This record gives sequence, structure tokens and C-alpha cells, in this order.
Amino acid sequence: MRILHYVSLGTVGGVEHQFAQFIHYTRRHYDVEHAVIACSRRVHPHLVEDITGDAVSVAFEKRTARFKIPSWLPAARVAHQRRIARAARPDVALLWNRMGENWRAVRAVGGGRCIYWDRGSSWLPGEEAEKRRLLSEVRCALSNSHASRRMLQLRWNFQGDIALCLNALRPNIVPAASMARVFPSDEPIRIGVAARLESIKGVVLAVHAIAALQRRGLDAELHVAGTGNDQSVIEQLIDRLGVQDHVVLHGLVRDMSAFYASVHCLLHLALREPFGAVNVEAMVHGCPVITSNVDGLPEVVTHGSSGIVLQPTLDLSVYRNLGGKTDKLPDYVYDPASDNIREPHIVDPEKAAVEIERLFDDPVRYERMSRQAVEEARSRFDYSRHADAVMDAVTRFNREGRVSSG
Repeated sequence: MRILHYVSLGTVGGVEHQFAQFIHYTRRHYDVEHAVIACSRRVHPHLVEDITGDAVSVAFEKRTARFKIPSWLPAARVAHQRRIARAARPDVALLWNRMGENWRAVRAVGGGRCIYWDRGSSWLPGEEAEKRRLLSEVRCALSNSHASRRMLQLRWNFQGDIALCLNALRPNIVPAASMARVFPSDEPIRIGVAARLESIKGVVLAVHAIAALQRRGLDAELHVAGTGNDQSVIEQLIDRLGVQDHVVLHGLVRDMSAFYASVHCLLHLALREPFGAVNVEAMVHGCPVITSNVDGLPEVVTHGSSGIVLQPTLDLSVYRNLGGKTDKLPDYVYDPASDNIREPHIVDPEKAAVEIERLFDDPVRYERMSRQAVEEARSRFDYSRHADAVMDAVTRFNREGRVSSG
């Protein structure tokens, strides 16, 4: 079987890493060939070797070998896209995220051969007409979480067949031997945050939580791995709250395994998160996770077992007062408690501080959560299980025109 992938590869993020891992794994374990149409100006230098080593061809959606086809020549773009799609001879086309822009792929390949793979695009505002056009022309989709599936159904009224292919740990982030933690009794508690420094990730809330912990007399530090557009906002907040001695901004961290091993728990108070790969990564390193009950996050963290899941109860006016930006947030998130969509809310950072204090006030509970985090991460999020689920769905689509087994 030959799969044609429409995927943006200009940056190095979660989707790009997952794509590279997927074609690498499946090429070795399935009778499949991968062709790639890059929906970006380039393939990022960090990905070139991996992609070209596992794909039989790599073409560009809006470029020939030497020139970009200008947007004022739409007929030339259409002809180019159809030409490279024909040359790839796909049995199935996988459209990775980019719900709005990928309607062009449907036009080039034909909806009957396309599967849309949602990895968060269904949350994003904009391109309303293009998104509805794509979903009206493809009959099958993959979702990386139950939340993603419900967002497609509730927000976009998608009536097609959807297969749930729960995301997984990339093998290169899994330590050779996952070890449960020993309670940190003679050192400051190190709380980790692994996220882009953007408002959607709720890092502002983590800074307020560490300030609340200082007021409560807990010897705790906040260690943040990530960069982003809101770095100056967060730095100003750290100064304003007077927690400069208790917060470390590490910037871009290349060795995330070492980062997870250095902290005692992960705090991830995102306002929107289709899945939450950082939570699984922390869990497999023995870190209990404290996270928000929104979107796909409670599908990863089992409340009271591998971590603590907190209900977002405060509206966005409070977030603005705390220093968060609200201008680029999605209109809707999925609320697992009501199985419906609603506008984003935030976790109360004071309540997060209370839960952190409770976690580190009980060594037996802490060590039990650490063990359970490792066990759940390794058993539920094994990469081979994820890849097998995707390939089963794609193979079924190629043979029967549907992706779900039911």
C-alpha cells in the first residue's frame, strides 16, 4: 500500500516529530511506502535526513523543484498539485491536521481516497468555509483523542466515520529503564513545566501557583522548559510577584529526558490541549502530573492514580487580571465533564498550589502516584500500539472505505 502524506514540515514540533516517527516505524513493520507532499516552504533541517530516509519521494505543495508558484496563478497551483498527486500514485492520502488548507489536497487527490487526521486543528478559529468544505468532502477521519473526535462532531458537525488512534510516546523519549521516584525529603520540591511560552499553555498560572506556595511556606522551585512569544510577559510577572529566586526559565531544552528526571512533578495547566504529550513524557519518567480537566488531558492522566486533574472554574476575565493574554485563544474547548464544548476557562492557581502541597505532604501517596504514572505511561501509550491502530484504520479504509472497526 502506498500512502501519500500532506504535512507541514517547516518547523520542529509535536506533529512533525510524530510524523517522522510514524513513517520510520511503519516502513519497517508494514508492507507500505510513504510519499510526502510538504505543505511548507521547506523541510526543516533537523528533519531532512529522517524524512528522506523513509519516504520514496518528497514534493512541495506550492513549489516546483526551483520556483514557488505564486498565489496569483491559482490554476498553475492546482495543476501542479494534481500532477504531483498523480505521480505519487497513492492508495490513501493522509491529511495531517491543517484542516482549512488541506481542502486543496482533497481537490487534487479526491475525497474518496483522503483521510483527515485531526491533531488539534479542529480547535483553531478561522478558515471556517474551507474547514467545512474539507469535512464535507472526506468521509473518514482519525483522531488522536476522544476529545478530538468530539470536537469534530460537536464543533464541526462531522458526520463521517472516525477512528480513535490515541497518541503515544515517541520511542526516543522513553528512558531505557523507567524508575519510580523516591519522595524528595531533604531538598526543595522542583515543579516542572514543559510548554511553549504562550497564553494557551497556562504558564502564567504556574507562576502564580509557585507564588502561592511561597506564601504557604513550602520550599518549592518552578523549572520551565520552553520558549515562546510570551516570555517577556512571564518574566515581568515573575518580577512583579517577587519569585525570581524560585523560578528558572531554562529556554529550549534539547534533552527533555534529563529535564523530566530533574523535577519531582509536572504542572500542566493548559487552557486547551487536544492530547497532552508532555504529560505522558513526564509520567514515563516517574513524575506525577497535575493538569487541567479540559480536552484530552484527562484521557492521559488518571485522577488520583497517575496524577491530579483539576477542573477549570475561572473565566477569562480572571486570566487577564492574572497577566494572561486572551486575544489568541480558541472560541471553544471540549469539556469532558459535560461532554460538550464551551469557551475556555482556567484552573484557579490557588487550588493548584493546595493540590501540590497535599501531594508533597504525603510521601506514601507521592511514591504510589510515581509508580502508577510509570506503569500507565508504558502500558497505555506504547508506540507500537498507536502505529498499529493507525495502520489498521488506514488498511481498512483502503479495502472497505471505512476506518472504524465497528
